[in-house]
Amino acid sequence: MDNYKHIPVLLEECITGLNIKEDGIYVDGTLGGAGHSKEILKRLDSSKGFLVGIDRDEEALKAAKQNLKEFENVNILLYNELLNMFSRIIDNLLVQIFIFVKLIIKTIKIKPFGLCFIFINTTDFKGR
Repeated sequence: MDNYKHIPVLLEECITGLNIKEDGIYVDGTLGGAGHSKEILKRLDSSKGFLVGIDRDEEALKAAKQNLKEFENVNILLYNELLNMFSRIIDNLLVQIFIFVKLIIKTIKIKPFGLCFIFINTTDFKGR
């Protein structure tokens, strides 16, 4: 981690172009050492704003966590893969959908029927 070096590219241009709102939700899809994320977090309200950082490189994630230590009170999620994040979101949605369908069935007193979600293939987000 100490050897990890990261220089944010076009930092000022990116931050200006984002027109950051203090209560906004931002995703840094190429987290690296968190140079851009750090600048975003400086402009977020710690109780309202939210940042999601994504990077496949475990060393980059370690460096990002170190670089963002001063923002411990801000809403930050760091993921090692985009697919990880999407799978968690999908899992949560499926649970909510299942509960909602169960409630509808019980409310309108329909005879239970089979409900199944099948995922045949997952998308590969790896940069190959």
